[in-house]
Amino acid sequence: MKEKKYFILAVLLIVCLTSCFSEFFEETDESIVGIHRQHTTEIEFRNDRNQNNVHAVQVYRNSDRSDFPLTINAGSKTSPVSVDPINSFYYYFTYSLRIGGITIPYELPAKYGMGMGVAHVPRNTLTSIHIPSIFDRMSEHNLAGEVNDPLLTDTYFSVYNGTSTAINFVVNDQALPFYNANVSAPQNPGATNVYRLNPTQFANINNVTTGIRSFGTFQTIPMNTTGQTFQRGYFYILEFTSSGITIQSSRPINIANTQG
Repeated sequence: MKEKKYFILAVLLIVCLTSCFSEFFEETDESIVGIHRQHTTEIEFRNDRNQNNVHAVQVYRNSDRSDFPLTINAGSKTSPVSVDPINSFYYYFTYSLRIGGITIPYELPAKYGMGMGVAHVPRNTLTSIHIPSIFDRMSEHNLAGEVNDPLLTDTYFSVYNGTSTAINFVVNDQALPFYNANVSAPQNPGATNVYRLNPTQFANINNVTTGIRSFGTFQTIPMNTTGQTFQRGYFYILEFTSSGITIQSSRPINIANTQG
């Protein structure tokens, strides 16, 4: 008799609970669709905050910049990109400096606040992430007075070979070639090559044994015969002829000279 009574109570309890929950979670098609609704969280990167955004920018998702970047030209923005909602979205960027027909990647140094940022990305919204310009970062850190100073410590040479033979652009007679390789590569007649000098190579640039080496005569033409002392962070356009080296132009690699 006692088991029968417990059984009846259990049945009543189940019926009661089922009734309560069915009222609380009303089973309709609308509620089911709501449970499975996909989020529409998106971000867009903008390189158009103001007139100071004059450089194209590469945007990365990781700090070592090893992923495939988003490229944003000056005054432009990306198409919306779908992302997972997240409180803190970290991104990293590298500027593209254009000077003398070449592109130089440039990451902001620590004194300018580094080339990184963080944004809050709320759910189901489009979040605009504005990339700061180099000048704006300078201003934020009270360094706008450096606007005319070179941005880099490396030096670049654009060399035109105006002779009838191949040449090598060398430091200390082949010991330190002006080239990103272990051996200096020949530059053919009529060709223009661009070379980057790192600080170690630059230390020898005004030395008498530094210069152009002709393959035909194996003669090194000293760079200092130009009568100019070379400076770090500059872009030089040189022409090598049978009579020697001529500096066609030189300018610092700063904001004003890298907008083209």
